[in-house]
Amino acid sequence: MTQLKTGTKELKVLSYRTKITICKPAEVVWQLLLGEYSEVSKYANGIFESGSYGSIADGQLGCSRICYLNKSKSMFMREMIESMNSDNMEFTNKITATKKIPIIPNVSKTTVKVIPIDEFSCQIESYSEYQTSPYFLGVLMKRIFKSTMMDFLISINHFLTKNEIVYAENFKRIKKEWKNRS
Repeated sequence: MTQLKTGTKELKVLSYRTKITICKPAEVVWQLLLGEYSEVSKYANGIFESGSYGSIADGQLGCSRICYLNKSKSMFMREMIESMNSDNMEFTNKITATKKIPIIPNVSKTTVKVIPIDEFSCQIESYSEYQTSPYFLGVLMKRIFKSTMMDFLISINHFLTKNEIVYAENFKRIKKEWKNRS
């Protein structure tokens, strides 16, 4: 576990893992995650709008996106691909800026790995590390953050298998369908 030093006190960086199996080839999932990196709002129920931020093209090391979490765009986070290993279909997405959310930028990040199962399916595994301000919120919200990441993975699965854009308005139905299938 990583430590974050704040003044004279060292705080633990909190973490969690999630995974989902998707009935699509690993290459298709990898292409969505990187090739449409800035368009994450198409397949992420918690993101109202997203877009490219900066001059580096989607799917490239260092590319950035901005994710608005509400209609008024008063809550957002900027993220960038911090590291990438295309041969192993793995990348790390770092939060670089936030507004009106308690996540500490440049500490909080998620590593995503797409693992082929066979020619028709794969597994997405995610490992997230985060820190909040104030610190105790991170401890209290760990279950919520993990659930939100799982919802994101369910959204990816739905978008790829049903070719339907995922919104907050249709996600309750999508999640119910996913649970009934599992």
